[in-house]
Amino acid sequence: DWDCRLTSPTGLLMAELPLDPPLAKALLVSGELGCGEDMLTVAAALSVQSLWVSVRGEKKMLDEIKQRFAVGEGDHLTSVNIYKD
Repeated sequence: DWDCRLTSPTGLLMAELPLDPPLAKALLVSGELGCGEDMLTVAAALSVQSLWVSVRGEKKMLDEIKQRFAVGEGDHLTSVNIYKD
């Protein structure tokens, strides 16, 4: 509200999550949209520095593995593919 207080149930729930507000809102709404598990995967992937572990001298192999999971829609759905594999 105008006094910077949380007044909606959604805002109160968002404040309880240790996430940035847009990510918290997306996670809460995802259950209503039937994609809660996928959104949870995306939230987890965004919470780490990288999903990939590289080994010295194995760049070509890492690139091939990345390509196997990649989707044209973007990195977030690539993260979902990695988790589901």
